[in-house]
Amino acid sequence: LQEILERAIGEPLKRRQEEWFRKIGKGLQELHERLEGFDPRSLGDNPAFVGIVYEATDQAMRAQEEERLEALRNVVLNTAAGIAIDDVLRGRFMGYVGRFSTAHVHVLKAMDNPGASPAMVAQAKGMTMGAFWPGLLVGLPEFGQREDLLEVIVAELEAERLIEKSSKVMMSGGSIMSQKSTTLGRAFLQFISSPDSLSVSEDRAVRAHDALR
Repeated sequence: LQEILERAIGEPLKRRQEEWFRKIGKGLQELHERLEGFDPRSLGDNPAFVGIVYEATDQAMRAQEEERLEALRNVVLNTAAGIAIDDVLRGRFMGYVGRFSTAHVHVLKAMDNPGASPAMVAQAKGMTMGAFWPGLLVGLPEFGQREDLLEVIVAELEAERLIEKSSKVMMSGGSIMSQKSTTLGRAFLQFISSPDSLSVSEDRAVRAHDALR
């Protein structure tokens, strides 16, 4: 029985943990090479970093999708790079990472930057009045036969104040493709996005506290 448990549970968990820490280590090395003054050896003295590693590792051991693992890795590396975030938001955002599906993140990204989708741009082209919803359906074809599921996801994102409640509201053509994410939503996306774009001179602060008011 002990041998069965080791092969079925112990060894896979060990491999998963080793692979997780290997990804973190590689990311820290890349930050060390790119960011002036960044020393990964000092991170052990940073309580915020140690706490995030603990939380992210716990979630990573339970994660099934590669995209979720990538988001968790980004959270750790952004924290290591010095992105400052309020403790309340940190706990809230980590809750989102664990609770939201990858579909939630896809919808949030689509509503944050509608112009990045050629299909959504084409849908809105020439419209003088209309709602954002038809364009969202076009931009997310995976929901073509599951509009009800998209409605559930959008409602949950609205309830968390990550997007505006305007997807089905009639608006002028110039507003249809406007950004639909809130300050809080954009801060969450920054929280889980790759730190590849960080530069030496960049102000690494997530400023979303006012969005909670």
